Amino acid sequence: RIESDASGMPSTADWGLGLKRIRDNFPSSALPPNARLFDAAENIYMEMCESQEAVFLLHGDLHHWNMLSSMDEWKAIDPQGVIAESSFEVGAWMRNPVGRIPRDSNVKQLLNDRLAILQEQLGFDPQRMRAWAFSQCVLAACWSLEEGTESLGFFADWAEEMAEVYYPRQL
Repeated sequence: RIESDASGMPSTADWGLGLKRIRDNFPSSALPPNARLFDAAENIYMEMCESQEAVFLLHGDLHHWNMLSSMDEWKAIDPQGVIAESSFEVGAWMRNPVGRIPRDSNVKQLLNDRLAILQEQLGFDPQRMRAWAFSQCVLAACWSLEEGTESLGFFADWAEEMAEVYYPRQL
């Protein structure tokens, strides 16, 4: 088991502070209309942090744009570095590539197909993958708000889609 203070790398809990900072530093009028998901995401994210068993140093931002084909192999670029359980890594893949998913596509089918493929190939618990994907998507919206980037709307909307697919009656 790796501890964040031993490796010098941030933990999932360290990253999760972004969910709290939003409430502390931004008025509710600055949040997107679906900001109701922020509280739910924070609760889910913190539950996931506390229930991790084996943790490792992960890439932290493994998605379509951070994978390059090199001859007959793939290379991951632009690692962020985070101490987390392996299923945490699925989150970035589920919400990307930013802006390239047509809004008129069948998002529910896309999310379910991605989840099924990743579960089959990696063997991760689908409940944990869903929880990480949703809560990380909201966290990405928080970071976008802090940075003032245009991806805020995309991540907030995508989190709404994930909530409808993964937690249709709960959030």
